Amino acid sequence: MKTKALLIASVTSLLMACEPAPSTQTASQAESSPQSQHTLTIKLSNISKPEGNIKLFVYRTSDDLLRGQASYLQQTYSLEQAAAPIVLNQVPTGDYAIFVLQDLDDDHKLAMNHQGMPQEPYGYSNNPVLMGPPTMAQVQFSLNQDKTAEIKMN
Repeated sequence: MKTKALLIASVTSLLMACEPAPSTQTASQAESSPQSQHTLTIKLSNISKPEGNIKLFVYRTSDDLLRGQASYLQQTYSLEQAAAPIVLNQVPTGDYAIFVLQDLDDDHKLAMNHQGMPQEPYGYSNNPVLMGPPTMAQVQFSLNQDKTAEIKMN
């Protein structure tokens, strides 16, 4: 038991040592420092149902992908708008993840059946093959130049 406690303490301190130091930059410094901005174009494919709206969520990698709100963008598009590429201008350099939902019942969330399987079309950046909820590592991407993300709806 004592060995297990020491192992947990060692791993915890190692993980804490690997975390980056918190930023000491103030809001005014952040606003005044130049940061590259890019165009992020999102192309959706396989929108097969002719009803509902498209909900687009753009997460920063510090967000809780499965439980939290997307801190960068949450936007609703009509099916007609989503048929054309969605263009986001002036997106700061950084790491992001995209979740797209075709909200058929307009409840602003992914409908699931009694077994926990999605009942509405959805897609993620990087188009991962999923056998359960995605991890941020599966769907994140770096934006350091203009980029097109092609997302296939499932």
